Amino acid sequence: MYQLIQMCDLQDTGGNRKVLRQSLERLSATQYWISGAWRSHEDDEWVTAGFRLIEKLVFTRKRSDIDGAKAISVTLPRELVRNIRNGYFKPVSAALLRELGQPSRAAYRVIDGLRHDPVQPDAKTRTLEISLMDLGRRCGIASDRPDKIRRTLEPIHEDLLRMHYLVEATIRGRGKIRRCTTSSGKRRPSLTRNSSP
Repeated sequence: MYQLIQMCDLQDTGGNRKVLRQSLERLSATQYWISGAWRSHEDDEWVTAGFRLIEKLVFTRKRSDIDGAKAISVTLPRELVRNIRNGYFKPVSAALLRELGQPSRAAYRVIDGLRHDPVQPDAKTRTLEISLMDLGRRCGIASDRPDKIRRTLEPIHEDLLRMHYLVEATIRGRGKIRRCTTSSGKRRPSLTRNSSP
């Protein structure tokens, strides 16, 4: 438990131990569906899978220990382990995630994931261009109105520019054919708003 708390960059307090345990219990009880997103190297296939991030969770403590679990055992599902072994595991920046709030945190994960080639996980593009409507859908923005999606994405882009994850974020075009371009790198961050009404 202590090592996991340290890895999460938390102080070792009773409250944090309780929150950590509750978080692990929620993760072990939550069912996810990934549709057409995990590629099987062996069979060259895209698969749809329902799974939990944690297949089995065990807390162990001595009977005399009143402070809770000392050891935690986590078993991952086979599908997840296979994809990790096949190279389909992309760590995110924990430091950046700690600094971002929602919805910027979720958008960072979406944009960062889209920058990686699904067939060659090590290949990463510096510039990403995507339909504004598609980016809004991927970021969970429940609207089919381009203006609302743009207004929701602009402060997110500003957050990612402020944190120097992005150096440029541009939304151009009209209506539902608007395009969003984001770039990462070392230049000075800049945000370009839609040039068309």
